[in-house]
Amino acid sequence: RLEAELDTQEVKYCLEIIDNERNRFAISQEILEQEDPSLAIGPNEAGQVYCVECGIVGSCFCPKCRDCFCETCFEKLHMKGNRKLHVPNHLIPCCLCRTLPAKLQCTYTFGSYCHDCYSRKHVKTLPRFLDLKPVKIDYTRDYAASHLEEGSGGGGEKPQRRRTVGHGVHAQLTTKDASQGSGPGGRVLAKGEVDPRKELLESLSRTVPPHTLLGIKWHAFFDRRGSKYFHNFETGESLHRPQQEKLADDWDLLLEETGLTDSVLADDSKKKDELRRLAISKERRMLPPSDKLPLEQSQALAACHAAAEIQKKSILRHV
Repeated sequence: RLEAELDTQEVKYCLEIIDNERNRFAISQEILEQEDPSLAIGPNEAGQVYCVECGIVGSCFCPKCRDCFCETCFEKLHMKGNRKLHVPNHLIPCCLCRTLPAKLQCTYTFGSYCHDCYSRKHVKTLPRFLDLKPVKIDYTRDYAASHLEEGSGGGGEKPQRRRTVGHGVHAQLTTKDASQGSGPGGRVLAKGEVDPRKELLESLSRTVPPHTLLGIKWHAFFDRRGSKYFHNFETGESLHRPQQEKLADDWDLLLEETGLTDSVLADDSKKKDELRRLAISKERRMLPPSDKLPLEQSQALAACHAAAEIQKKSILRHV
């Protein structure tokens, strides 16, 4: 080597390089510790969201920028370049508090609520006999991109560019998969994440099997007490307890619609079993007048009354 000793200036350069690397590492650690703004807008997170620029309450979320903005900051930052093509997802305010963004949509009233209002207030107004599950509103998904992909694949007219969550919450459950992902819109579901489309299917009401109905004209409903009753929209009749003559009116039409043979359902005993299973009412049973009863049933009823009178007299004697 040409020089016997190291130059002091080179040592200073090495120390500066080490200090710079340490500063870079500290900055990277601070960035990792900071929370992602897009996490606060997730469907499972509760709370208020704020604009990343000015700090006031945010009103929209840009799925391309992955940040929340107010209307002024969004228009200011998306005036030029490729950002001009970004389509925001506008936040839906809660129907009750009107301050927090709605994260859940009720499948019974179709209202949008935040987690706090839905769990503490709205749940108390829902019918207890119905197992309802709300639909999660996902603001982080790029609905405009998925809508454009579907429109280009079909070869038809170009869809509208401005499409947000506020225009249709159910779009996330009705769109087809655009890739190999199993989630909605081709998104790959995380480990342990539940598909929102399956949650919606579980929350919707199931149609009653055709052979359990009182014919085609009669439809089953539940009253405020939770008791099942049947209504005929053509005649305007309603009844809690199915009757044989009502069933016989359109039993043939029911067999034609369902494709079932008369030997399967037309037997009197099977009809009675089916009606007995349906006719579960909380009201007490009322017997018809004795003059309309058959002879054997009227005699049995009279014997029961006589036995009851004898037992009552014996009790009174002992008393």
